[in-house]
Formats: sequence, C-alpha cells, structure tokens
Amino acid sequence: MNKSFKIEECKKEVLKLIKNQGVVYDREIRYRLESKYPHDVTKNAIDQLLKEGKIKKTNVPGRRGAGDMPNVFYRLPGSDYRRLIQKMREKLDLSIFIAGVSKEMGRHAEIVWWKAFKKHGWKLIPEREEEVGRGIREHKGRVASVNNDIDFVAEKDGVEYGVEIKNGLGYPDDLYWKFRVAAELNLIPMIIARWLNPAQINLIPKLGGVYIIYKDAIYSTTYKEVIDRIRSILNLPIEARNEIDEEFFKRKVEETHKNVLKNLKKHKKKIEDFLIRTSYRKEIRRTLGDKKQ
Repeated sequence: MNKSFKIEECKKEVLKLIKNQGVVYDREIRYRLESKYPHDVTKNAIDQLLKEGKIKKTNVPGRRGAGDMPNVFYRLPGSDYRRLIQKMREKLDLSIFIAGVSKEMGRHAEIVWWKAFKKHGWKLIPEREEEVGRGIREHKGRVASVNNDIDFVAEKDGVEYGVEIKNGLGYPDDLYWKFRVAAELNLIPMIIARWLNPAQINLIPKLGGVYIIYKDAIYSTTYKEVIDRIRSILNLPIEARNEIDEEFFKRKVEETHKNVLKNLKKHKKKIEDFLIRTSYRKEIRRTLGDKKQ
C-alpha cells in the first residue's frame, strides 16, 4: 500500500472517528488509529481534511491545555459547538492529567521493567531499586563521549544490554543518543518502548540493537480509577500496572535474548559498524531521533 493510498484510507477513518465521538483532540486521533496508521500519516490526513473543509478546529473556551496535550480539538463543520463543550472539557481535563504525571510515570515504568529483569534472574546495574533513574553513561572503564545516558544495564549468559525504557505516548525522539551511549559502552542497545515508528522498527535491528514494544503506557495503580476513565473516554493506550506479566516477559525479552545469543557476532559487528561508519549519517540520526537534525 503506497503512502497516498494510506492517507486516503486514514482520512475515512478520521472522519468516522469524529462522527462517532462528536469531537476529538489532536493526539487522541493519532493514538486511537496508531495500530493501523503511523502518526505522520494520521497528521497528514487531518491536515488534508482541514484544507478540504471536511473537519474544523475547535477548542474549550478560555482553556489552554498543558504540555503535549494542547487545547486543539476537531469536529464536523455542521456539529453543534455548544453541545460539545462539556465533552471537550472532560477530555481536556484527562489529557492535562496525562501531561502532568507523564514524566514521573516514565520513571515508574523504568522501575517496573527493572524489577521484571531482576525477578527473572538477570544481573543489573544499578543493583538497587533506589538507584534506578540516575542513568548510566559509564561502564567497566568506558565512558560515553556524549552527555547522555541509558536507564540500566542488564546481563544474562555473559551478554550485556544497555536498556532504555520509553513509556511516552508519542514516538521516542532521542533514541539516537541512547543507542550511541549503549554502543560506546560495549553494550547491545535494547529499546523497550510503548510504541515505535515503522522506520525505527526497521532500523534498530540493522544497527545491531533489539527492541521490544509493549503497546500500553505503564501508569501506577495509584491512578487506576482515572486511568480507567481515560481508557473509556479517550481510548488511549494507557494501563495501570506495577509489574510486567511473567508470560509477556518470557515471550518478549527472553526470546529476544535467545535470538541474540544465536547471532551475537552479527550484533557486535553491526554495532561496531555503527560506531565506525554510520553513526553520523543524518538519515540514521533523524530516524532514531536526534532533535539537532
């Protein structure tokens, strides 16, 4: 399926979604449709529908939104604005909650994954939960050449991984630096993310790294009630949990490790090539996420 055809199909989905919901905010559309369409395709579809006059921007009067969840909604041109205000207010309040706690929930997800590795017998650095979150840019005498870090080091069967957890709703935009730090520390980059864009999924293995996608952002069970509302009203990919399911860890992480063991030399060679030959290529930096590009 070519990209233009994808956009046309996505436009139909966006119109259907707005018709069913009455009103939706910008990022809500992307997350609701992300299993079918990359975020950039959905954005292009929205932009085209706006130009064609098939949808229109709207907002909650007197409200600005917060962070990554601005007060930008879409509705059909003939819809009754006043009848939609209360629904917009509720969605905006929930989106502001997400923006307000997302950074701390990133740390929560990091700890949840660290504990999952520990539970399954992996050797970890840092060794104590209280030290998780400080970041690692030095390991066994090696120091990263850039001022970035990875979340933790996980080792099994003599193979060490530089693990980076990405719990955000949007695509990660700094994986280039995380990948480079892990490679410079002689670790296999392991990206564990709620979601990646298709180009990142294709590129990470080519450079010698591995990735695991877990689809729903991990939020503390302290917020279970509001998370349930978010899933019900916004259908966003978020869930309240404090641990990783054993079956999921075995199926995703342990199987990934088994495949690395079988192809360890190839992984090491690709990572070496990345450091020596390709790490400065603009397309690689741009795809993995480098805000300077």
